Parts: sequence; C-alpha cells; structure tokens
Amino acid sequence: SSGINAEWPLRPGVENEEALMKPQKAGKELKIKCDLDLDNVKLDDPKNPDNVNWYKVTEDGEELMDDSDTIGIERGRGVYILVFKNPTPEDTGTYRCEFDQMGMEVSDDVTIEVV
Repeated sequence: SSGINAEWPLRPGVENEEALMKPQKAGKELKIKCDLDLDNVKLDDPKNPDNVNWYKVTEDGEELMDDSDTIGIERGRGVYILVFKNPTPEDTGTYRCEFDQMGMEVSDDVTIEVV
C-alpha cells in the first residue's frame, strides 16, 4: 500500500523553547522557531513560509497569524519562524505552529510572556 501517510513527519518542535520560557522584554524582537522534520513529505516549495500556519491560541479558539507591520512569518535554515518585530505585553499567550497538508496534521504549542 503506497501513500503519503506511510510515515508521519515528526511532531514539530519549538527549537528555542527553553529561551522562551523566561519572560521576554517588550520592544525587543522575539522569534519563535518551529523545527518541522518532513523527510518523507515532498512539498511543492519547501522554502515557502506558508507551509505551516501560525495561530494564537485563545479561549475563543485559534486566531490565524498573518504577516503584518508587527508580525513576520519567515522560513530559514530548516525552521519556520514567527517574528514579533516589536512585542508588547498584549502578545503574551500561547502560539501554535501547525502543519496541515496532504492529509497530515501535526502541531506544537509554546507559551510566551512579554513584560
């Protein structure tokens, strides 16, 4: 039986999770790096930052993050990166890096505190 689900990608990991456990300084650029190991998945464009979706997880559900004046969504050196260009305490919360393509869905969450 052939099929893309022969082997699932590894659960994405937040590469800099340990550093993010400490409170982050407001106004100082902040990056969440999501390391997604997709050895067995042939993506059309592996360098496309949109291969993953970033969400802010709230009590009301997930809020999709978009590129904006304050948020950057990047791809570099094998990781997907959510950039807070000028973080504020309002950015405190839980963020999810999610891969949802080709019948596979994997995600990882990280919580940050901006002070």
